[in-house]
Amino acid sequence: MIKNIGLLVVSFIAAGALHAQEMIGKSGSQASDFTQYQEQWAAWKDKAGENTKGSKWLERWLHFNESRTTGQGALAPNSYFLDAAIQNARIQNHSSASRASDSTWIPEGPDTLVFSYNNASSHGVARVNCIAFHPTDTFTYFVGVAQGGIWKTTNSGKSYTPMNNGLPVIRINDIAIDPNNPEIMYASIGDYAYMSVALQTDGRKRNTHYGLGVYKSTDGGKSWNPTGLSYQLTDLDQSLVRRVLINPANSQELVAVGVAGTWKSYDGGANWTAINNEMMWDLESNPDRPQTLIASSGYVLNLGIGRAAIWLSHDFGDTWTQASAPIPPTDSIQRMEVLFARADTTRVYALACGVDRGLYGFYESRDGGRTWNRKMMAASGPNLLHWGEGTSSGGQGTYDLALITDANDPDKVFTGGINVWGSDDGGATWDGASYWLRYYGFTPHADQHQFKYNPLDEKYYLCNDGGIFRTDTLMIGSWRATDTVPGYQFPTQWEDVSSGMQITSFYRLGLSKNNPGYIVTGAQDNGTFYRDSAGTWINISGGDGMECIIDPDDPEIVYTSSQYGNFYRTRNGGRTSNYWGNGISENGAWTTPFVQHPDDPDIFYSGFVNLYKVENNFGSRINTPGSGEYINALHISGKHPEHLALTRRINYQNFNNSELWVTEDEGNNWQNRTAGLPDSLYLTYLFMDDRDPDKMWVSVGGFAPGVKVFETSDGGKNWTNISQNLPNIPVNCVIEDVESRDNALYVATDVGIYYTNDSINGWNLYSKNLPNVIVSELEIQPKERRIYCTTFGRGVWSAELLDSAFVFPQDTATDTTDTLNTVVNQNWYQSQFELYPNPNNGQFTIRASVLEATRVEWRLIDVMGKTIYRKPQELQPGMQEWDLNMNLLPGLYYVHFSNGQRSKALQFVVE
Repeated sequence: MIKNIGLLVVSFIAAGALHAQEMIGKSGSQASDFTQYQEQWAAWKDKAGENTKGSKWLERWLHFNESRTTGQGALAPNSYFLDAAIQNARIQNHSSASRASDSTWIPEGPDTLVFSYNNASSHGVARVNCIAFHPTDTFTYFVGVAQGGIWKTTNSGKSYTPMNNGLPVIRINDIAIDPNNPEIMYASIGDYAYMSVALQTDGRKRNTHYGLGVYKSTDGGKSWNPTGLSYQLTDLDQSLVRRVLINPANSQELVAVGVAGTWKSYDGGANWTAINNEMMWDLESNPDRPQTLIASSGYVLNLGIGRAAIWLSHDFGDTWTQASAPIPPTDSIQRMEVLFARADTTRVYALACGVDRGLYGFYESRDGGRTWNRKMMAASGPNLLHWGEGTSSGGQGTYDLALITDANDPDKVFTGGINVWGSDDGGATWDGASYWLRYYGFTPHADQHQFKYNPLDEKYYLCNDGGIFRTDTLMIGSWRATDTVPGYQFPTQWEDVSSGMQITSFYRLGLSKNNPGYIVTGAQDNGTFYRDSAGTWINISGGDGMECIIDPDDPEIVYTSSQYGNFYRTRNGGRTSNYWGNGISENGAWTTPFVQHPDDPDIFYSGFVNLYKVENNFGSRINTPGSGEYINALHISGKHPEHLALTRRINYQNFNNSELWVTEDEGNNWQNRTAGLPDSLYLTYLFMDDRDPDKMWVSVGGFAPGVKVFETSDGGKNWTNISQNLPNIPVNCVIEDVESRDNALYVATDVGIYYTNDSINGWNLYSKNLPNVIVSELEIQPKERRIYCTTFGRGVWSAELLDSAFVFPQDTATDTTDTLNTVVNQNWYQSQFELYPNPNNGQFTIRASVLEATRVEWRLIDVMGKTIYRKPQELQPGMQEWDLNMNLLPGLYYVHFSNGQRSKALQFVVE
């Protein structure tokens, strides 16, 4: 019996109908559409019991989307997101028009499978959906990341370069490379892993997993453009394409399968013909006879539509026949993965997941896929999709399912669900090959999405929620030995090859006020990451990492949390940690907010249904009025800590709107300050001015035009909408730079970062070199005068703060009250830096032009935020340049210049 890890107790986050204020419009029938899936999910959990495994990825979906509705109660069209992404890209392409154009975001990491003091920790980098190998270059392959775009390596995973130009949505399902001309590539844009969550049951008009069909590159992935199978965004789930194949005998022929069915192109993707409308899960080609294709269609339990079947084509997708297989078309099988055995392509296998998302059965064909027999059914063998030894039902088969055979032995087959299983008799009997916690050696992260064999390097690659893992030989282990053999380790020797991609999805961020360089940040499915002042990252806690705080004076004291408000504290930089917050008797929201008292670092406030004051590690409840929904945002005044403000989340299913409450006496008395706010939308973040607690800002999620950020100067009695020209996308965070002269504000959105101040009319984009990705939170490091952000798919980034004296030098040049610092900033602003050629091979020239003698330090930073070279340099008035010849791996790099007060950065590519 494997080690007891306990069951995850989950609480369903309900969502439902919406009551809109007049500024947005009254709710309609779409509100109940939005709740339909949530109600079905809640009923299923009630039946299954609270200790329901496999619900976490669905809970993430609910958490994400409840802050992304319209004012009418439905999720919004993808066009809002796409329009904002296009606007963002257009502004960045013309950044020379911006006065802040030299202010560049640079990566801070993490970039690799970092160390953990917990030897069993299964943390990784992030979810990778697919991998595609160059047809002739052993060392080159491309990786499709769930939320971080396409990455390329030319040295077998030692370094990576992002290849996202032209991709408006950076969720990737599949990548196909033309075997006759590898400069031509196709990518399926979207995220099929969540396809089974609801489809159209919730009436949503937008979701992060929605796709844009198939995009094409003709320059090896450097730039991308839509093909003729790029869907309208109003097509909802129909836009999701699962797989794309290229005919090696005629590269103009393509086949794609997805929710809308099977499509064929005869002209390299310009035009497509619909072949059938079966909802498809998988598509594979025969390695020996590529004209022969096999595919699987599926049934969706949540809708009661579709049918499970195996399909065969011998003319590269022109015509299809249904295989003779003992597969029930409905009510039993949701998803199947199919695969030709590489060593004997007359042997074909199918792995089927049932309505409980656990194993339904394993099937085999010995005539190339025409006829099939059952090799093992769930009732007679282990559940290959279970979290452990397969002795119970259930799994995550609609989310993670993978299949591969040994390259030399057709009887040796391996499956991937949460763990990896293997069979050496064609699927008749099975045993474990990995376990998602590393009690038994270094094994892959949980949740397998694709198994693939590279015939050039003869290695097996596994894509999962932790990244990419590689091995020379797949070997079957023993579940029995895990319980009977001391020190047992699964025999497959895995290598993590995810390092070099900064692709982690982060929820929250913490900095140490008085100690620059320290960062703590909570990651989806990969725990909490901590970086010290030397730049070393480690993983210090598990689960889904959420809100986190570093002590302002002692940066080795760190507070972390996981979903639903489980808090932990370490006093030694993560070497050991303990549960923190005794006395708290409630569950919190998916991301449970907590804040530290500005004067006493041993006092915290945390928001559950009620507010808790945690003092000396014991939580005392502060009775908190309102609807009784979870507190989802919380802030405390830095100079007047008796002032607190909180928001309660909207709950559509319970007909409860968002609320905002304030207290001026630590919670003894509360005032409802919701009036004037868009309570029919999710209030995502609160920020209170440290000096004047009556001055606050609230950011708003959702897709209601012109309803993004609100401001008050009288403690919430009156609110002013300051959304102005912000695009119609969710705003996830708003913060103030309290030390800026003109009261600078920054907001984090689903597409980039915007700023404003008292001297600006409207909001300006501040996202130069920041990927087109969701920005989840912002924090300021006052000693560095830098702003940091967490992204959902591309790690942590930082940039310099935009003080008004720097952003608008023409306004300060004649200001006689300006200090010498302003003059220095003015001169620095007018300096120019260039780097050429770009791209280059590590040999390049830097050109600098400054107004007066300036001492700078310049650093060379790689794509993961590591400083790999630094040098102080004296610059003389006028133009000067210097040549460099650096031994650099291929990838993306930054040159960062600093005069001690301000900085500039240049981005370049090494090929």
